[in-house]
Amino acid sequence: MKRLVLHRLKKTDTRTLGRLIAFDDVEIIGIFTTLELPFKNNERNISCILGGYYIIEPRRSDKFGEHLIVNNVLNRDLILFHAGNTPSNTEGCILIGNRFANINADPEFEVVDSRNAMKKLTAIITAPAELIIL
Repeated sequence: MKRLVLHRLKKTDTRTLGRLIAFDDVEIIGIFTTLELPFKNNERNISCILGGYYIIEPRRSDKFGEHLIVNNVLNRDLILFHAGNTPSNTEGCILIGNRFANINADPEFEVVDSRNAMKKLTAIITAPAELIIL
């Protein structure tokens, strides 16, 4: 089973930035950047989810196209990995990118090249996989 490890690197009042590493057994097969909302007691639509162990699966929707869903999130549902760049692009989901950059007038970083990162991630995760959030 493939495994994703999300290491949350920087937490601010407006966002949580992280590094996502995809593994196939012990081999690294992908490295991405992530952007989530800040932690606000795991509240729906305004908080990132709790750290822990989850199972993710590929999913498709008209709104997000190919993406991943995080299963069995405590008191939450429809937590996704999907394309997006800024905190305004998420309501508690995990945005994926290929690197960090400051793309607007604020002093904080966002994720960029998100659509390409999502294509790469969904090509890697084609069946249920483990997700560990640190």
